[in-house]
Amino acid sequence: MMEEAKDRVNPYVGLSRFRSCDLFAKVRKLAVNIDEEYAHRHQSPLWAVREYHAGRAIIEDRLNSGCREVVVMCSADYLGLARHPLVVAAAIRATESLGTSVNSVPMMAGSTVLHRNLEDSLARFAGMEAAVLFQTGYAANMGVISALCSYRDVIVVDNLVHHSVLDGARLSGAKRFKFRHSDPSHLEGILTETRAKHSDAGILVVVEGVYGIDGDIAPLPDLIRVSHKFGAKVMVDDAHATGVIGSTGHGSVEHFNGTIKPDLIMGSLSKALGSAGGWVACSRKVADFLRYYARTIVLSVGLPAACVGAGLASLGLIEQERSLLERLHANIAFFKEGLLRLKHANAAFSASAIISIPVGNYSALSEVNADLFRRGVWAEGLPFPLVAKGEERIRFRLTASHSAEDLKFALDAVEAAFSKCSINSVDHKTHE
Repeated sequence: MMEEAKDRVNPYVGLSRFRSCDLFAKVRKLAVNIDEEYAHRHQSPLWAVREYHAGRAIIEDRLNSGCREVVVMCSADYLGLARHPLVVAAAIRATESLGTSVNSVPMMAGSTVLHRNLEDSLARFAGMEAAVLFQTGYAANMGVISALCSYRDVIVVDNLVHHSVLDGARLSGAKRFKFRHSDPSHLEGILTETRAKHSDAGILVVVEGVYGIDGDIAPLPDLIRVSHKFGAKVMVDDAHATGVIGSTGHGSVEHFNGTIKPDLIMGSLSKALGSAGGWVACSRKVADFLRYYARTIVLSVGLPAACVGAGLASLGLIEQERSLLERLHANIAFFKEGLLRLKHANAAFSASAIISIPVGNYSALSEVNADLFRRGVWAEGLPFPLVAKGEERIRFRLTASHSAEDLKFALDAVEAAFSKCSINSVDHKTHE
């Protein structure tokens, strides 16, 4: 099996190097690679969910013309709220009251009392003065960064931030620099040089509270202290931290016992909050500025009422049902300990609901990920350019919906798949 995989080409790469006067030539050129991936791997339109049952799903298998059950370990529904009866009911009530769309941008007529209530609730949840809603988390990062920064400014980001941060930085036209992952001393060196060369520039430092590749937590107190020393503003992407870390699930600020004070906290409704959309919490003046100047707000229709109602209900459940977070943390501990017993040392880096296993190359990634799926575990294969070459990995996401049986089943599948494919997890590099 591994002999066949050696020549497999990653369909995600090559576009930037492709040149032709025919814009669609790249489509034809890469079609073979994409077709092969559809036939070999599970991450394609060949699989679709028909029903969810707690931590499992019934999927439609178009290759085999049938349906089967899999353990879902590729979902960011960390607290299991997306299908919680109270959240679903809140979404239905909001839709019945306000319709399926607000049909306008927020500045005009695309906002309601429900939207305002959710923004106020998110601000309280994050411990900030105000919050602003966006259509997606991607749109939040793009809109905030490109609105606040221009070609006169400087943006410094952690080397592993989400691509939406990088896209927002490019759109802004600001000068851009990266520092080594979670390395305050390297950040300080860059800021020292940057401030010396650009004394009159505004500086924005962007990091994540929990990183989506390995689930590690950033050393935010040191990063914020260094940034503020140079007059830089700090934006923390808390999409994977919200509802997951902190004693009551309030994210990074709570995790560090309120000892940190970022200038902006970005979050997502689409993960632990069981809905869809993005948000940023900040000062009231910055929030008002973003409502007028963030193009992803000004030029996009407002969030559907169903998403807003679901988000509000989820926030309430996080506050009221502490058992959800307890169950999530118990599942994280069980699965992490299981992977460590199987000698997958990278699991030790995780301090959240995300745990990954590096496999070393694209062919190994395709092989082991496909075998896991055949065994009934729907994990995520992360290829280059989502991660650096040679650091391709399988990512697992834990949720409060997983049962002990689900997790035991998944661990058995991991052991069998890695053994069958003769693949050992490789040493982690990005934290060095």
